[in-house]
Amino acid sequence: MSKLGLLHYFLGLKVEQTDNEIFLHQAKYVNDILELFCMTQERPVSIPLAVNHGISLDSEGEPVDPTYYRAIIGSLMYLTALKPDIMFATCLCARYQVNPNTVHLTTAKRILRYLLFS
Repeated sequence: MSKLGLLHYFLGLKVEQTDNEIFLHQAKYVNDILELFCMTQERPVSIPLAVNHGISLDSEGEPVDPTYYRAIIGSLMYLTALKPDIMFATCLCARYQVNPNTVHLTTAKRILRYLLFS
């Protein structure tokens, strides 16, 4: 093996190394998924999940593309490693990946809007 120098990026994480510490940043990954799901121009929100969210299996709404919904949830699940503040909301949305509807998609997109705020 040859010495390639310090590690700068690994699996979408920015890595900063000093003599005593290693810092991991997901800012680039957050920006990439916001651009992927066309959420960069949306209005930010200060909390990832509304207080009376009303999301359940029986939520009323039109069915949405499950593949698109799963892509959002998968991206958010990767973020929960370094952003535990979105853990509850993301896991709540992950329960409805089989038959998502507009209520579930709106809740998932709210989490993305929260990432704009944080």
